[in-house]
Amino acid sequence: MIIDSFERSGEEILTARDIANAVPGFPETVLSAFSAKTTNLLTSLFPVEQIAASQSGRPIPIWKFEVRGQAMAYYQSPIGGSAAAIVLEEVIAMGGEEAPLFRLSGVAG
Repeated sequence: MIIDSFERSGEEILTARDIANAVPGFPETVLSAFSAKTTNLLTSLFPVEQIAASQSGRPIPIWKFEVRGQAMAYYQSPIGGSAAAIVLEEVIAMGGEEAPLFRLSGVAG
């Protein structure tokens, strides 16, 4: 029974790809931070285009921008480990491959 057993070799019942579809042209590199200040700074420094939105919980915009000729995506991660992981799984399903995360320690700076 699903509620009292665990099968290591089985397939997942639900995956991020069941919720999020691949987005054509989605950048391989995806940046994320918890800070609204970081989001505001990024969107003021670079021309950004919203290319998707996370559908886990509240919609979280995912922005595409370019730095030195390289396309990147950015989103403001929700606070909390499980919420952050769910959105990251969704971003990977959309096409993200590298996700360097920064300012995630919870320390104001």
